Amino acid sequence: MAEIKVTDRRSFDSEGEVRAEVTPGAESDAGPEATEQPRDRPEVDFHQLVFSFYQQALLALGLLAQGPASGSPQGEPPEADLATAQYMIDLLEMLQGKTRNNLTPAEDKFLAEVLYELRMVYIHVARSGAKG
Repeated sequence: MAEIKVTDRRSFDSEGEVRAEVTPGAESDAGPEATEQPRDRPEVDFHQLVFSFYQQALLALGLLAQGPASGSPQGEPPEADLATAQYMIDLLEMLQGKTRNNLTPAEDKFLAEVLYELRMVYIHVARSGAKG
């Protein structure tokens, strides 16, 4: 059976005094390689989050091509799912409301432009589907 080693890394002892053997910010045994993010991932930021919802809404509106795993025939435009598109727009509106006055001007403008575009496309797709 493998031996388990337990290391007490708390900064204070049982009396609440600072322990001398523990230095603040001490590195773990894993090293810096374990804490670094892989370099092939994009940086996580607000724009990436909004863009992810934007792409999902466009996919639901039938404006982005789906891959072969989706089951839809190649070359045929995907069907619009207005309920899912409306849900994605509602999520972005909720995000806008919850982050009001906490975004940079660039983030606020980006979110407003994405919402405007999605609303206009939603109206266009909904009206063109009603005519058919």
